[in-house]
Amino acid sequence: MKELHEARGIFRNEYDVKSELVRASQVAEILSIPISTLHQLVREGRFPIRHQKIGRLTLFALDELALWHIRQRNARALDVTQRLASRKAAPNDF
Repeated sequence: MKELHEARGIFRNEYDVKSELVRASQVAEILSIPISTLHQLVREGRFPIRHQKIGRLTLFALDELALWHIRQRNARALDVTQRLASRKAAPNDF
């Protein structure tokens, strides 16, 4: 899947991800959220990407993070497309 390869490349290049397992601190940086928020979401079972605990570390699979990123990007693109289509269909109020 070309998109998966591209998303993995983004994380490797832009966020210096070097392995197949991504530390919680890197995931928080990628998502631009505080690490405490990420840990809270994980504890509450509200974070959409599965994780693995190894000792005190919380790790996420790079492929799952990349697939989630692709789904989010596609959902945003669909939302924008739908909003643009509804504007064209709506009568002009001017």
